Amino acid sequence: MGAGQLAWPDGDLLKHRPLPVTIDSVALQSASDWTFNRKLPEQLSLSLLVVHKGQIVHERYAPGVDVTTKTRTWSTAPRRALFDRIGMRNTIVSTDRFGNFIFSSQVYTNARDLARFGLLYLNGGLWNGERLISQDWIDFVRTPAPSTKAIGNFYGGQWWLVPDDRPDVPAQKILSKLSFHNR
Repeated sequence: MGAGQLAWPDGDLLKHRPLPVTIDSVALQSASDWTFNRKLPEQLSLSLLVVHKGQIVHERYAPGVDVTTKTRTWSTAPRRALFDRIGMRNTIVSTDRFGNFIFSSQVYTNARDLARFGLLYLNGGLWNGERLISQDWIDFVRTPAPSTKAIGNFYGGQWWLVPDDRPDVPAQKILSKLSFHNR
């Protein structure tokens, strides 16, 4: 069965649902606008998905980009054992110019598949009640590496983290107001 025939999050079939009343629609739109309107040359937003309690509540794409557009990712590659099991059917694993699989950088995927990947981590490594990633690993990648602690906590265990000194990242009060996390 194709991704368009399976319900989200295992597939791409979405049921239209009103925005939950617990989410401030003005704050959500403001965060979305901020994501696409930053004037930093090193950052270009192509897509944004906001998932609340396992459901997509906001989806936005830059001009020329849509739900099927695949972009290169970094450090997101664990295929059969991970991608297929969480419905990442739009993700392509490729090789470098020498024919070597380099899973830290030769993965092309779309925003919905990355949202599935994020849900896996948000749910502590569980997918449909099955443990795919250990809680110890989840904690490890979210913890700043001791080597970066003195200079801004920007890297965890194989994951980039938000550096302490990033003024362009929304304040925690905005993030909590949007109710991103299950509580």
